[in-house]
Amino acid sequence: MFNTERDKRLAELEEKWLKGIISDAEKKEYADWYNDINETIPLDISPVFASDADELKRRIFNRIKIKGGIGNQIWKKKTLKLSVAASILAIATITGLHLFSRKTSDQVTAVVQEQMTNDAAPGIHGAVLILADGSRVLLDSSKSENIANQGNTKVLRTREGLTYKKGAGMSDSRLFNTVVTPRSRQFNLVLPDGSAIWMNAESSVKFPVEFNKSVREIEFIGEGYFEIAPVYDQRKKVPFIVNINRTKIEVLGTHFNIMAYKNEGVIETTLLEGKVKVVNGKKENVLKPGQQAASNSEGIKINSSPDIEKVMAWKKGKFMFEETNIQQVMRQLCRWYDIEVEYAENVMNYDFSGGITMYTNVSDVLKMLELTGTLKFRIENKKVFVSK
Repeated sequence: MFNTERDKRLAELEEKWLKGIISDAEKKEYADWYNDINETIPLDISPVFASDADELKRRIFNRIKIKGGIGNQIWKKKTLKLSVAASILAIATITGLHLFSRKTSDQVTAVVQEQMTNDAAPGIHGAVLILADGSRVLLDSSKSENIANQGNTKVLRTREGLTYKKGAGMSDSRLFNTVVTPRSRQFNLVLPDGSAIWMNAESSVKFPVEFNKSVREIEFIGEGYFEIAPVYDQRKKVPFIVNINRTKIEVLGTHFNIMAYKNEGVIETTLLEGKVKVVNGKKENVLKPGQQAASNSEGIKINSSPDIEKVMAWKKGKFMFEETNIQQVMRQLCRWYDIEVEYAENVMNYDFSGGITMYTNVSDVLKMLELTGTLKFRIENKKVFVSK
């Protein structure tokens, strides 16, 4: 067994490598560890692994619970419990990293690149900034720098994300910036008023370089977690409003998550702390902490006991499914891995439950899904084919 401090450091480096934010010096540190290992020292391989793939699959199948039920639909829906398979996959993934033997950082990188054939790596930290004049700045680098001046406000790239620093005098509130996270990117930024946003893949936020004193308004699409800073004007709190198509979320000071992808057909606002009002046309509801509002063209529905762990899983680097339809599962994978999907007939009615790390290749996730013994997945040129 390795000592605790070294194991902790290696786990930290592995996570950085998977996220794509590891430095060259840290790559060398990781590679040097392998070169320092005496070949007579056994690697710490978990005892859950079997002698061959068939035996491993048999063990997993014996522990996966598959429950069936008949709802209002004509077909029979199957919910596939994946937590056991997910935990085994996670151990296999980490152990797989530990099975690289005595390689330099360049050799390890070459192995990883070779494995990307007909596969897709997990997303990384990055985004695109669209300035007021329409020019675009790629934010994939973690280098700290002054990106641009917008009026009297400096736009700063830090290791943590993006932030705005107001200079002397007033900036033009008509200057707008937009931050876009393409597929396979996540990003976080601090708005000019000090509010923080963590953005999931395929999301965008548009905001003024300087908010006016009476109201703070932004436009948002996609998924994001918000921590809104309280701002006062003459002892009165300045409201914060998130506009999403026909839905408006009015905030005073709070923490909440928004899921508002166009292809999901619903806008979910989940309140963790504080108070928000969700307005959809002429209908409105005030949320309490721990509640969720689902709004669409038909109105607003309130869920008083949503699964907060599931809602916030993406921010913690996990996919978490709870009776989630295969199409919803694949939409999440498409956004994170920048892949496409094609379905065969009769595969749309399968639901999955379980948790899976986001920081592994898509092939690992698909293999785990296949261990349920129901659906098959094949990936070719970043396109996944789903069949029975």
